[in-house]
Amino acid sequence: MYTPKTVEYLCTFDSNLGICSSVTNFKSLLSASGYITFVKQNIRWKDKVFGFDVSKGEISGDTNNNFYHLTFTNSNEDESNSFQELLKAVRTILAKVANEKEPLVLRDDISSDYAIKAYPIIHELENSMRKLITKFMITKVGKNSITYNLPLEVLDSVKSETKKIESQNILYKTDFIQLSNFLFREFSTDKSNSIFGFISQAEEISLEQLKDLKNKLPMSNWDRYFKPIINCSSEELKTNWEELYKIRCTVAHNNFLTKEQYDNLFNKSEKIQKIIMSALEKLSDVEVKEEEKYDILDSVNININEKYGEFLLLWKSIESSLFKITKLLKYSDNMDSRLMNNMRLARHMLSRKIIEPKVYYSLQVLREYRNQLIHIEDFEQSDLEQNIYKAHEIDRILKSLISDMLKEESDQSSLDDQNGEVS
Repeated sequence: MYTPKTVEYLCTFDSNLGICSSVTNFKSLLSASGYITFVKQNIRWKDKVFGFDVSKGEISGDTNNNFYHLTFTNSNEDESNSFQELLKAVRTILAKVANEKEPLVLRDDISSDYAIKAYPIIHELENSMRKLITKFMITKVGKNSITYNLPLEVLDSVKSETKKIESQNILYKTDFIQLSNFLFREFSTDKSNSIFGFISQAEEISLEQLKDLKNKLPMSNWDRYFKPIINCSSEELKTNWEELYKIRCTVAHNNFLTKEQYDNLFNKSEKIQKIIMSALEKLSDVEVKEEEKYDILDSVNININEKYGEFLLLWKSIESSLFKITKLLKYSDNMDSRLMNNMRLARHMLSRKIIEPKVYYSLQVLREYRNQLIHIEDFEQSDLEQNIYKAHEIDRILKSLISDMLKEESDQSSLDDQNGEVS
């Protein structure tokens, strides 16, 4: 059974201009369209008749403006298209008189219907994406990769629930747009700036070395693991997902949803759903190397929580600085610094008095905290802010050290050139 649809508008006019000074004048304005006529309490659009009511009033505290409250009603589903044509014509006429400003929408049952139809589409798509990421993380990264390290605000709420923390899937606590970051945000698996070092020293590059270099470039999880088997770029998916996010927000915030927005949602959702289903079917073909799992875990935690992200990005910067300093120190040629544990690099720097003991012990604390943050279930996170502050401090110290070393290297090079000219 069809439920009658009601749409209500509110529009204002400057009474000093004498425009629409009465309901009769107002109806005359709408009758400027040859397709609109009035029959008692109804309005006729071409050969279709709809319910109509209009009331006039003065705006409180503003004697120079009047308002009109319009109510349109359609009781016949077969006449929905004509009803929407009428509404569009009314909005266009009123906008012409009100300096291109369309009337305010007070109620729109048509829009509400689209929003109601849109919700299950969004719900299904969102959970399909969670399903793909969950299965990818558990089967390719580790069984606990999406149950560890709930965001602080989520952890508090979960602790008060009867379910155990380890049973919680953090992806179901994650916002629609953040889900895309798990798959589409680019990151590099290279922590040691080895790309630049290798290229600067290489005289020629083999195809195997070129492939290895490409793998170190910033790349999204989607492009790294799924694009080879799905043939769809992350950029294309990300763009569509972001468009859908805007429509989702419209629905979630009870804003008016147009037919165009609904059609866009329906078409794009159908397209993305097919891609996600294809990715799920081919998931067994995806290969994740052991050394890449840590980078994926980092990318996950960075996207879960802003503070997590700040700390982990700082730690990556610290690691990069450690490797760069070691490179500048011209570490033993028979030891590849890229393969060394970062704390071994720090101990080497400490033994050569490049860094102070205080910096070394802070690095130990930060590294231990990072490992606990990533790997330990129900880890106490109360020290997160303190360690972010400490990481900022160590990051500044190491970057300053690199700057000094580069300057010293440059000065020494200039001095050598001068001595060469003199000799």
